[in-house]
Amino acid sequence: MKVRIIIFIFAIIFIAMMIILTLTAREIRNTYMIPNVQISRATNVWYEEIIIRDDGIEMNRPKQGIAINKNIFDNLMFEIGGIYVVETLEKNNEDRNFVKLIYVQVVDETEVDYIVEGGISQWHLFVTESNMELNEGDEVFVIN
Repeated sequence: MKVRIIIFIFAIIFIAMMIILTLTAREIRNTYMIPNVQISRATNVWYEEIIIRDDGIEMNRPKQGIAINKNIFDNLMFEIGGIYVVETLEKNNEDRNFVKLIYVQVVDETEVDYIVEGGISQWHLFVTESNMELNEGDEVFVIN
């Protein structure tokens, strides 16, 4: 009789633990198993581009570009040499976020921003901070 009670108690504890793990699996995965990232959006700015004509005269031409904050950009470029952009793709019939490494070139700067070109637009969301090291194609959890 005591053996049946002990087996019954262990079965109840096992089932309760399975239910708890089932209900919290997504939260555990997002918190501890994949990188949690903060993201930001690049801004669209106008700047003056200097053009030298064939006759040697310099002209300023207004041009539209993509600006990224200098502090954020310096940290990203120093650590990884590029910018990780967050893309939403489908995996296992779910929309999930993945990172893609983009190399950009600084073409001009303002007091607070670098103006960049090379594969990034104002609609891209780029990673500003991560709690784990990122690699190309990693799945991430966006926390902001």
